[in-house]
Amino acid sequence: MLQAAESQEDKLLRMNGGEAGEHDRSSSKKGMLQVVHEIWTKEGLLGFYKGLQAQIVKTVLSAALMLMIKEKVAHSTWVVMLALQRWLLTGKSKLEEVKLPPAVIAPVSVAGVALASRVSRASSR
Repeated sequence: MLQAAESQEDKLLRMNGGEAGEHDRSSSKKGMLQVVHEIWTKEGLLGFYKGLQAQIVKTVLSAALMLMIKEKVAHSTWVVMLALQRWLLTGKSKLEEVKLPPAVIAPVSVAGVALASRVSRASSR
């Protein structure tokens, strides 16, 4: 991955309003081939792979976190949909029989708490 960075000379140019100062801008410019050659001569082949391990760890952890969140949201959505369906299909006389276990209600979040409170209010009547 290539990343843009501001050099010290660019920072001085920006702060001084475009005046180069003591550094000549053309002497500090490097092309892609010059940078590749410099990395090859100073660090060898392993210089091209610096930071790769950290990037791979970051990517794997980020993907794992996204998958976990997606699975939790999908599971909670199904629980809410099934509970809502059960609640809508039952009559007022059968509403007292509808009880959700606490383990199912807990991860459902706000909708589950609202649904649980409605069911508990109906069963307390």
